[in-house]
Amino acid sequence: MGGHAAALALLALLAGVPAAGCRTAAGPRHAVAGEHAPRTAPDDVEHYAIERELDPSTRRVEGRCTARVWATGRPLGEVAMDLAGLEVKAVSDGGRRSLPWRHEGETLTVELAERLPRGDYVELTVDYGGAPVRGLWFTDVEEGVPTQVDTQGQCEDARFWFPCWDSPSDRVTSELRVRMPSHGVATAAGERVDRVD
Repeated sequence: MGGHAAALALLALLAGVPAAGCRTAAGPRHAVAGEHAPRTAPDDVEHYAIERELDPSTRRVEGRCTARVWATGRPLGEVAMDLAGLEVKAVSDGGRRSLPWRHEGETLTVELAERLPRGDYVELTVDYGGAPVRGLWFTDVEEGVPTQVDTQGQCEDARFWFPCWDSPSDRVTSELRVRMPSHGVATAAGERVDRVD
């Protein structure tokens, strides 16, 4: 972080914790204000590995998100993810090949290096950054600098701080690696795996 002392924390979130937050209760379907119908897609994200560098003084983040995506419905030539308000810098696959992409509105579409057969997976890594307007909040300001950073993905605000399939019914495993000022403390659901000063 530009010469500042920093700590790196790796937090592994428990399997089945939704990256996007709320989940519709099972049972009879009733019309409820704000209810989210499940989205469908020809792919399924199994896991997110999110790396995040926080700079409270500028209220900006730099990030990298690697998503493991399975072709479930048909062979895939491209994968669409939700991402809003942040700048995409590069996209690559598990073979470290640079991939073409387009970011229009709140949709990031990545063209795969080759067609992905049904029943197979690809890992996509997106490098991005910016100043989130929702989903990730810089709060508890002291002398003009935020002292706390919170994330909130429910119900569809995860797209404002990392590229994802931002649907309340989507279930994934995830891990989070945070680089921040060394006096900070990182907390998350799940288990802390490591900390490096």
